[in-house]
Amino acid sequence: MLRSMIGDFNAIADIIPVDFSANMMLAIAWHRVVKRHTTIPIYHLTTGMLNGCTWGKRLILRNHFQTYPFEGVFRRPNFSFESRKLMHYYWCYISHKIPAFIADITSFCAGQRPV
Repeated sequence: MLRSMIGDFNAIADIIPVDFSANMMLAIAWHRVVKRHTTIPIYHLTTGMLNGCTWGKRLILRNHFQTYPFEGVFRRPNFSFESRKLMHYYWCYISHKIPAFIADITSFCAGQRPV
């Protein structure tokens, strides 16, 4: 699970719900059958400035995961933004690499295949 990302809190988070993407693919398939093109059309789906939700506002979801935790997960979702690459790489090792290495060593010692 992604736990750290290089980015800007004030940048627009152009996140589209999966049902919008599925509906767009169906509409494109219908459009391709109904209207024949001599060239290959390019389709683009984005929220753009209509959404207006920044990555900083999206971090509110982190509170949702703490209020309603998942059941039976190895680690709960936690997400942070870093504007500095050095801090991002630090958190990648602390939050990704070292726990994965410990989990692999533990499963290897237990006689199981590493994840």
